[in-house]
Amino acid sequence: MKLYTKCALLAALVAGSFGCATNSYKKLPDVPVEQKAVVLGNPSNLKLVGVDQRIQFRELDGEQLYRGSGQGYPTKIDLMPGQHRFVIGFSVYDNSSFQESGEVAFDANVQAGRSYRVELKDEGAEGWKAALVERGPQPEMTGKAKPASSKR
Repeated sequence: MKLYTKCALLAALVAGSFGCATNSYKKLPDVPVEQKAVVLGNPSNLKLVGVDQRIQFRELDGEQLYRGSGQGYPTKIDLMPGQHRFVIGFSVYDNSSFQESGEVAFDANVQAGRSYRVELKDEGAEGWKAALVERGPQPEMTGKAKPASSKR
């Protein structure tokens, strides 16, 4: 096997190992997928409609989720079904230019075997609102933001 082929295979293996790593938090014992709900924020490299929304989970049901330097806050949570209180931290960038950041607290009910993502919406004078959106019908937006900083 030629040297460049070996290097390419090694690079793919290393990239695959890091690519599968998820900044996640589990609030449950190891249970089958059909018995838990999965909630996703937005990692720093995901753009929605040209706007980069970075969403991380700061608290879940009153529990702080910061895991120390180098790990920060999770962008994925596996949890049991039911009503939960989420506090997210967010930063919004438009064309790589910082726009705004803050926190939003909201309540949501999740069901077993379902996957959700956080949807963040600017309501103008009412501030930012967040809700969980199942990959299907969208629930009503709830929760108001406490802006940390703004550059509008």
